[in-house]
Amino acid sequence: MYTVRVHRSYARRWKRKFDLLERYIQVLMLLSETPDISIREIARRIHASPYAVSKWVRELELMGLVERRAVGRSHLVRLTKKGIEACLVASRLLQYIKVSIPYEAKPSK
Repeated sequence: MYTVRVHRSYARRWKRKFDLLERYIQVLMLLSETPDISIREIARRIHASPYAVSKWVRELELMGLVERRAVGRSHLVRLTKKGIEACLVASRLLQYIKVSIPYEAKPSK
């Protein structure tokens, strides 16, 4: 068995990236279930601040995965075609991960 040492700054950077990826997936999956939903409602459902969700939605919009539509003073968010495809890929990946990861992790010897 090999041991890999990772500098703390790299570990923190990768943890932030994976946490952000998890949030992106949460937003995309929610939008696949509930199209045309407000940023405030997304924030409420995934237990995040509206400011953070607005930032994530802006980044997803730059990636071409979601689009915003102004309705009065609020914005409704929906998936684009590219976003729907990304949701399909993410859901397949999540199904694979759930199946292939054992429930109890045992330390290796």
